[in-house]
Formats: sequence, C-alpha cells, structure tokens
Amino acid sequence: MFYPWAIHRGENVGASMRPEVSLVIASYNSRDEIERTLCRVQEYLGKQPYLHEVLVVDDGSTDGTEAALLDFSQHYPELQVLGNGRNMGKGYSIKKGVLEATGQFIFYTDADLAYPIEEIEAFLKPLRQVTHDAVVGSRVHAASRFHLHPRYFRYVHKRHLISRFFNWIVRQLFGIQVLDTQCGFKGFTAEAAKAIFSRIEIRGFAFDVEVLLVARRLGYRVAELPVIFAYEGEVSTVKFLKIACQTPIDLTRIYWWDRRGRYGDKA
Repeated sequence: MFYPWAIHRGENVGASMRPEVSLVIASYNSRDEIERTLCRVQEYLGKQPYLHEVLVVDDGSTDGTEAALLDFSQHYPELQVLGNGRNMGKGYSIKKGVLEATGQFIFYTDADLAYPIEEIEAFLKPLRQVTHDAVVGSRVHAASRFHLHPRYFRYVHKRHLISRFFNWIVRQLFGIQVLDTQCGFKGFTAEAAKAIFSRIEIRGFAFDVEVLLVARRLGYRVAELPVIFAYEGEVSTVKFLKIACQTPIDLTRIYWWDRRGRYGDKA
C-alpha cells in the first residue's frame, strides 16, 4: 500500500535524538479508522519543526489491525506498534504506550481522531512554558466547538446530560475540579506522565478519572483547554451497557485505593 505522506526525516531520525512529542493511541478492531488517523497524523506532525513519535497499542484486535499497523510502519519510521496479545482495555493500552514513550511531552488521543491533531499546538504551549504539568481537553469549555450531523443532536444531548451527571459524581467523590474527565485528548510533561501512569490500575474507560485523581494527589498543575470535537456516530448499545455496568465498579475501586493512600506522593 502506498502512503502519500510517508516522510523520512533522514538525519533527524536517530536513536540518540529524543522526540519532543509522543502521541499514544489505543486501537481495537479499527483497521480502516486507524489508517486514516495515521495518515492525518503523519501529514501534520511530519511538517512540524520538532521531532515526534507515535505509539499505537493494538488491544488484541481480530480484524487485521495489527498487520495493517505493521505495514504502515514500513512507511512511517516514527511509528511504533505495540500489541497486547489479547483485549485488555483502553486504560491498560494507554498506560502501556505512555510508559514506553520517550518524548519530552506525552499525549494520548482516540483512534478515530475525534479531536483534530492540529489542536496539539495549543496544548503544547502551557507545557513548554512550564505553567502546567498536564493539559486536558474539555468539551464543555465555552470555547469548544462540535462538528456533527443534525441526526446526532438528540443522542449527543442525552450523552451530554449523562456526562454532566457523571462528572458531578466524580467531583463529589474525589474533589477533582476538571469538568470533562472523559475527553480523549490529554497531554503531560514526561515527568508527570511517568509518575501518574506508573500508578494507574483501571483498565477500562474510567481510567481517565484515576489519571486526574493521581495528578491531583501528586500536586501536578492541570489546565483545561477547549477542543474541536468531530462526532461521527453513536456508541453501540452493547458497548454502552458494558461501560455503564463496569464504571461504578471502577469508581469504587479508585475510591478505595485512594482512601488507602495507594496513590501516594512524588517521593
């Protein structure tokens, strides 16, 4: 397969040269989706003045995703493909990628690239200026924008109400002030990312709550930034019910671990 944006950086791609940006993506049964995402990521990041790396963690896919990723990596030297062997969950996959990343700043985003890769520049600014240790996207920020087909309005509105209730519960339980814990676009300094993710245990979608709680317990400064969110389809009923059943269990675990002092301090 030919990739029109395959860019070889020559002398810039050296084992001794540390990338400034690492981007981690968890992928499960998303062969066509992840290829489109990587084309967009490569086209954009390949034009930037800083070195980068992309780590895609294949979470036990059965649709040929891993083979497609390995094929793509032949034309994208900054791409590293990691595999779980079997389905382990998004939280497990993101943790694996973050702990393997070598960049000065480490980001993670969704496989469908619902948040345009171009947004990374605004997120890099407070990290580079050392005003914050972590930056998280917020779909409820006053400056955020949604791109979606009118047929999804009702579903997105219902999802928004559920999200508001979920975040209210999280704030009551843990004192986390972030208004959109589940936004799939977050970035960290390498030091903060390693300290936080080395303590993460939740393997499912509630791992974002644990990430933000650990960041709070370790005293890291977190900024919420607006995002552009491109919504292209509803979550399947089966997937939604699975998440809805597992999330209360995971929140209980996080609460119990926090009460026992598991998250500790930087020392």
